[in-house]
Amino acid sequence: EIVVDHAVADSLVILSSTADIAVGTDRILQVRLQDVYGNVLSGESVTFTPTQGTGSVTGSPATTDANGIAEVSYTASQSTGASPDIIEANFGAGAVTREISLPLSVGAVSYYTVVPTTTTPTAGDAAQNVTVTAYDQYDNEVVNSDSIVVTTIPASSVILTPSGGEFDFVSSSTYTFTVADTVMEDFRIRVERFGQSGVQGTSDEIVVDHAVADSLVILSS
Repeated sequence: EIVVDHAVADSLVILSSTADIAVGTDRILQVRLQDVYGNVLSGESVTFTPTQGTGSVTGSPATTDANGIAEVSYTASQSTGASPDIIEANFGAGAVTREISLPLSVGAVSYYTVVPTTTTPTAGDAAQNVTVTAYDQYDNEVVNSDSIVVTTIPASSVILTPSGGEFDFVSSSTYTFTVADTVMEDFRIRVERFGQSGVQGTSDEIVVDHAVADSLVILSS
């Protein structure tokens, strides 16, 4: 019997998905160690090291199985700022290497910030902008087309524009509407995702001051 062994290791072939990965989520990474002829090498140690991003690897170094496959678990970065995450698979102290590049995508909308132009308007001032920004649980801005419901706490005489109190993001991470008031009062603006009240945000307290003195009203008979 003639037993032909594999040649020296020549390449690491990526087997796992390289599609976008949502921030903070896990994915199994797999590579196959093989020689120049495609023969696999089993029982060999492959190291996986993140080289870009803040993700982490569990199970490295990993030993190749009978099919030459080494497998680890990867947890993606929590911020899209340095996308893509890059992980280097390494065999033989750099003799064979392969980069795995994973573009990062944001998570689902988790909360909103609600920021008025000013929190100390005067009654009768021109309508002021209020900007709502959608974020995922890791504070990444989320481009979306969700509907939101806007109310005031407590209920007030505030005029919202557009009217109706239900607005739609339009493929954006922000939505801006305006508020105006002619009554001296204190209130907050609350935003909720339509049909999902747990996804919400509330502005700082807005304190509407009186306008300039305009009249004296006779109260006595």
